[in-house]
Amino acid sequence: MPDDRDRRLGHGLRCRGASHLFQPLVDRRGGGCRVRTLTSKSLARRIVISVMLGLSLILTIFGLVSSWTVDQMVQSVYRERLLLAKTIAEHVDDILLYSRGELTRTAQLLALDSTDQISADQKEILLRASHDMGTFATIALVGSNGNVIWIDPPGASMAVGMLDSPALTTALKTGATQIGELPGPTAGTGPLASVNVPVVDGTGRVSAVLSAEINPRDRTLSLIPASKVEEAASMALMNTDGRVVAGTPLDPRDVHAHRLLLSNLMSTIRPGVVIHSAWANTPGHLVAYAPVPSLPTWGVVIEQSRDVAFAASQDFQRYLLLAGVVALVTAISLAWLDARRVTRPLQTLAAVAERFAAGQLDEKVRIERADEVGVLAHAFETMRQQLKRSLDEIESYNRELAARVELRTREVENRNRQLAATNAIAATVSSSLETNAILVHALERVLDVTGLEYGNFLLARSTGNGAMGELDRIGPPLGNRQCENDCLCTKAMREAIPVLARDVRSEARATVCHEAGLKSVVAVPLHAHEHVLGVLFLGSSTERSFEQRDLDALSAIGQQIGMALANARLFEEVQAREQARVRLIEQIIAAQEGERQRIARDLHDSTGQSLSAIIMGLEAMEEIGTSDEARLTQRVERTKELARNALTDLRELVFDLRPIALDDLGLVPALRAHADRHLGERGVLVSFESRGLKERLPSRLETSLFRVLQEAVNNVAKHAYARSVSIRLLRVDKEFTAVVEDDGVGFDPTTVHRPTHPERGLGLLGIRERIEMLGGSVQVESAPGAGTKVSIHLSLSGFERGTL
Repeated sequence: MPDDRDRRLGHGLRCRGASHLFQPLVDRRGGGCRVRTLTSKSLARRIVISVMLGLSLILTIFGLVSSWTVDQMVQSVYRERLLLAKTIAEHVDDILLYSRGELTRTAQLLALDSTDQISADQKEILLRASHDMGTFATIALVGSNGNVIWIDPPGASMAVGMLDSPALTTALKTGATQIGELPGPTAGTGPLASVNVPVVDGTGRVSAVLSAEINPRDRTLSLIPASKVEEAASMALMNTDGRVVAGTPLDPRDVHAHRLLLSNLMSTIRPGVVIHSAWANTPGHLVAYAPVPSLPTWGVVIEQSRDVAFAASQDFQRYLLLAGVVALVTAISLAWLDARRVTRPLQTLAAVAERFAAGQLDEKVRIERADEVGVLAHAFETMRQQLKRSLDEIESYNRELAARVELRTREVENRNRQLAATNAIAATVSSSLETNAILVHALERVLDVTGLEYGNFLLARSTGNGAMGELDRIGPPLGNRQCENDCLCTKAMREAIPVLARDVRSEARATVCHEAGLKSVVAVPLHAHEHVLGVLFLGSSTERSFEQRDLDALSAIGQQIGMALANARLFEEVQAREQARVRLIEQIIAAQEGERQRIARDLHDSTGQSLSAIIMGLEAMEEIGTSDEARLTQRVERTKELARNALTDLRELVFDLRPIALDDLGLVPALRAHADRHLGERGVLVSFESRGLKERLPSRLETSLFRVLQEAVNNVAKHAYARSVSIRLLRVDKEFTAVVEDDGVGFDPTTVHRPTHPERGLGLLGIRERIEMLGGSVQVESAPGAGTKVSIHLSLSGFERGTL
């Protein structure tokens, strides 16, 4: 038998023959020695790779510079569009400031002492100011009482009532010049700009306001082009409400998108550029925005397709890519041609090295040269001869070693099969918590991995006093007879050890097995902690030689099955207890609802009718009258009021116990009435929405849902301190969803799930328990100061009308 020293010696013999010139071609990786072929192709590849690395470095630098250039081009596009928007916004601002300056100068020239009449000179001053401002503005002198003293053009009317203009009213009150926005004169027109300058009398008191309405869409202004300008760019003057004041008409979808995209810029009154996604089958757009300084609610929007805006940078990128590809292909081609020219003389010697690498050592090396290649060829021939001798010696060692490896491999494979079988059975028994499913699947897996023909389980019944009772069989029966009390299975269960019968004919306890045609059997106890829950019985119709490692593997399998069986029994017991608890709670709730229905009917039919009769009788007494009519009337009124209050209290009691609307009209009207009564009377704004609930739900389901939602509404009324509440009920096919959301003080939801927490919400816990009994789920979303949202989801499958 060869030892490690011999193997090392053989390895040295294989590699010692390589001369110092050939050592770079000898590869000892993998514990062996093989010749690496050095062909002209590999050398050429290295040359090409070197050229490619250098070129890649150059291209990388070129690419970084190009990327920076493209980025600068893109930033330049952003700056150009933003500068254009700012320029137009400043143009609009100049017109507004010019109008304000003209009106201010005119107001200073007016010596207005009375707001009712103006002199001819004052009219001349006003007409001159109107002429200077042009036809784009309607100018009016408005008194402090809102009356129009003078207006130009004559007969023109202002867009809104004078005192309805916020800017004009502010100018009257504060005495400061105001520039604001006015709605258009008709529903279809856009808003106007309003410039308001106060006019003071000799005492410094504001006696009137000189107001000008400026129509930004007037063609004489030339504020914004009405059609797209060069490069397919559209411009618009837009207010913060998203309405286009002037400029290119926009798609309503774009207007809405701009309002959402530019909301941050509009709210902070700052310019900027954004990119918004295009609609279906259209490219994305670049949008530049600049606010008007003197009227921040207006801003200039310039929109342009990204394809047009970035056309130059995209063309530049394509040209760069094309140039890079051409340069790379050219460099690789030149490098490859040069490599072939350099490596061609080595091709012959490379072929010899390839034969050595393939183990072809019989053919001599026939290369006669006087240069370095000839020296290398001579070294190859010397190495060939030494390797040939070494390989012949090693071959004999390898044959002996292969036999030893094969034996060890079979042992390892047997062990691996046992481990695989154990793992497979462990995975099978852990995939379910149902007893029969565990045993059936486990039996199939055991028979599959052991190759036996027959198997079953015998499970012991507990007698209640710790003794072992009758056995339950899981699996096919063993012939027509049952196991006897002293059979192999009972022995394995009693002694808690595997019991083996290699030949059932020589085993007295295996009579039933022999009659069933089995030759070899084994009984494995199923352990769970310190108890034996049953026996795994396996048999074969042919004699089997069970070794000790087989019994150890079967014992491990039996322990795994026993633990899985114990877990399944515990799970089934917990399920049974939970079902019993649910049934008990359902009975309690049903009894409560029945009692509430009875009390509601009694109060409504008896007490309510009696109180109504009292009121009618007292009203009749009022009509009769007595000598002291005033006193009698006062008495009757007081008595009627008391009776009405009593009737109201009783009706509220009836509604709280069982709202009549729930039985008569259904869930939606009853819940709406309850919310209006408990929230609306407290000043809480209630938003109620229901969809898909035209048909009534089963009575008991309606009751449960009403109680749950009633509790949610009551929680809002008592704890939320909310200003508004939203209640949404939705039914889609067999799915029901309810949401109660408020804007109140909120709370920490984690406190509800802490049983020992003193502030735990019992109402939310009751809601969750009721819904979970119906097979649904409850989600509570809240945070301190952020309101509360209670979402209920329930599947209506199985809740047929009349079945609950």
